Amino acid sequence: MDKKKKIGLAVLIVIILYAAISVFFQYHYFIGTKVNGYSCGFRSVSKTKELIKGDIKEYKITIKERDKKRESISSSQVKLAFKDDGKLENIKAEQKGYAWITALFQPQKYRDAITLTMDDASFNNTYKNLNAFNKDMVVAPVDAYSTYDEASNSYSIVPEVYGNTVKRKQFKPILKEAILNMDRSIDIEKKDCYKNPVYKKDSTEVIEANKTLNKYVQETITYDFDDRTEELTGKKISKWLYETDKHEVKVHSEMVAKYIKNLAKKYDTVGVKRHFKSICGNNVTVSGGTYGWKIDQKAETANLIKVIKKGKSVKRKPE
Repeated sequence: MDKKKKIGLAVLIVIILYAAISVFFQYHYFIGTKVNGYSCGFRSVSKTKELIKGDIKEYKITIKERDKKRESISSSQVKLAFKDDGKLENIKAEQKGYAWITALFQPQKYRDAITLTMDDASFNNTYKNLNAFNKDMVVAPVDAYSTYDEASNSYSIVPEVYGNTVKRKQFKPILKEAILNMDRSIDIEKKDCYKNPVYKKDSTEVIEANKTLNKYVQETITYDFDDRTEELTGKKISKWLYETDKHEVKVHSEMVAKYIKNLAKKYDTVGVKRHFKSICGNNVTVSGGTYGWKIDQKAETANLIKVIKKGKSVKRKPE
């Protein structure tokens, strides 16, 4: 056989081989074809569907929760199913058999090419029964706050508690989408679906409130009644202090008013009956008059709150 015939025969063999491969790829996906992550190269559409359906049957998603807790949802729980909507056939139709060789140089990757469905009622029931929502296991977030220690007469900051309360409405569609995408896991933390404390131990508001509280309880207010004194210490004042939700330090005016009322009962002397012994030696009782102390309770309540907020020890006479 001469050289020309050999070349002709070789060309014919190549053409026949190329044509045969083209016929094969007319009914099978190209080399390296990936549909939604599935390796479908050399598979027919029907075999690809079998592959997907088999994977759906075994599918489950792992939900990663705080404190290293895990739980999962299986495909059967939500009735996950493959919807045969012609997308796989359309992909194959785009891959012309004779163009199979281009797959050696161009990636054949397709996304959103598989449609899955689930039963909403089954999903909703499965979702609401997750351990993540079990009231016996859920811990609510708590802001950092200051707590008083009587022994040291000071406030210290109690760190925040993150807890594990899930934002149920926010997480629900995210989880549903993850299942329809057949994601193998989902992390609630990374999806920002936990309720977190607003104020942390290093929040400016918490730190400033702590400083203010400690300033208030370090003062001593001494009431001067000329012949007697009454001392109001930080330990007593601490019982009147509280923080708002925004960590503003407040003084319970009702408690201050009660303290002033008791002070008045103890020290008010105006109009009080007094007993004397006359020159003649007789016991005499005198009442009325304007002599002695009479505290203006409303005014002194307001003044005492102002004094406390100054955070300085003082000696004063009541209004």
